[in-house]
Amino acid sequence: EVSPDGRFAYAVPITSRDDTSRVSVVDVAKDRVVKSIRIKDVGRAVEFLHRGTKAFVLNSRGRIYVVDTASNKVIDSIDLGKGIEIGQYAHLAITPDDTRLYLASWDWRTEKGVVFVIDLASESVSKIEIPGDPQGIRLSPDGRWGYVVIGAGKIVILDLATDTAVGELSWNRVFEGREDRRQDLRDLAISPDGKRAYVTAWDGDAVIVADLGARRVIDAIELNKIMARPFEIAISPDGSRVYISSTAQSPGAYS
Repeated sequence: EVSPDGRFAYAVPITSRDDTSRVSVVDVAKDRVVKSIRIKDVGRAVEFLHRGTKAFVLNSRGRIYVVDTASNKVIDSIDLGKGIEIGQYAHLAITPDDTRLYLASWDWRTEKGVVFVIDLASESVSKIEIPGDPQGIRLSPDGRWGYVVIGAGKIVILDLATDTAVGELSWNRVFEGREDRRQDLRDLAISPDGKRAYVTAWDGDAVIVADLGARRVIDAIELNKIMARPFEIAISPDGSRVYISSTAQSPGAYS
């Protein structure tokens, strides 16, 4: 994850040694590690406050480490509860006003999908149960809605005013007759104006395009001739390009 000012990237470790691991802080301009931050267990995800003063590092046991980005030191931690085991594809998202942190994950203890909601002022934690295995979460630029990608071909809509699941995006005949290709959705990015969402479909070798105002999927951009197995996705700040990582071939950028 890259800091809001673009100066540093935090790389989360996927393995641990002696029940600890280290988050690498990379100076983007110099392309080198300038600091490492020690955490317990395996890292899962990182997210920054929009103003960039703090980073939140999630580990596999449901602890979120609060890092002061000026010193790159852990200054606090938030526990989500006892006995929690966070799945590999956990994602974090923060509201535009930096008041709440959302975590979408599979909870191996309860064998249910869940979105944890953390009030960053009080550090209180609440939960929203999700039907399926969450693969990613993104919030609308106005902080009104959340969108959770479910591996089994669903995109769940959250009302952030009430922190409840209020429905799903409809598919509008996209992949009709080839429903298997919309399985195993992986990640989602929202355009800067909040009107479109782009979702990577691992099995479909495609990027799904959704109209968020109409709450429906409207198109699928086939990638199988260019790359395969699209995974994570991001949009440029001006909304003109979408960047996609692939676990099979080289990443790509598309207008």
